[in-house]
Amino acid sequence: MTPSSLSILTDFSVAVVGFSGIVAALAYQGSRFAPLDRFRVFTLLLYALCGAFGSLTPVVAQGFGASAPLYWQIGACTLALLLICSILATFVAAWQLPPADRATLQLYVWILVVGGNAVLAVWLAASAVAFPAPGPIMTAIIWQLFLSVLLFIRLILNPRPVSSE
Repeated sequence: MTPSSLSILTDFSVAVVGFSGIVAALAYQGSRFAPLDRFRVFTLLLYALCGAFGSLTPVVAQGFGASAPLYWQIGACTLALLLICSILATFVAAWQLPPADRATLQLYVWILVVGGNAVLAVWLAASAVAFPAPGPIMTAIIWQLFLSVLLFIRLILNPRPVSSE
């Protein structure tokens, strides 16, 4: 496997970002987002862009002349850092929600987001040190895409009332 084979995941990540932007713009034209929907849009964009950037890192490293194990190490380290930052950004965004909205956040989503990203960050760090390979990187990127699509579906199927400006 070469880093350029990750391009399909980059394309899918960018498509999720673009499509969610279009749907959000059409659904909320002339209105303000409810705080919970703002949180969902922020996190789904965060995870999709994390997947896109993580899939491009090995390609860029290879473009700068890195050898086979090195570009997988760079990709794994970068993606592990991105996952840790996405966990922190999710907590900060959730903390800014009103308490009533924060109470409606589902426990299983927190387990999926925080638990899944934490496990993958540890696996990526261990992979970068011990045995650099594309498997953990692919798994982490696909996981980020799964989370962003899950949040996108929740946004569409469970919209909050909006207020006019």
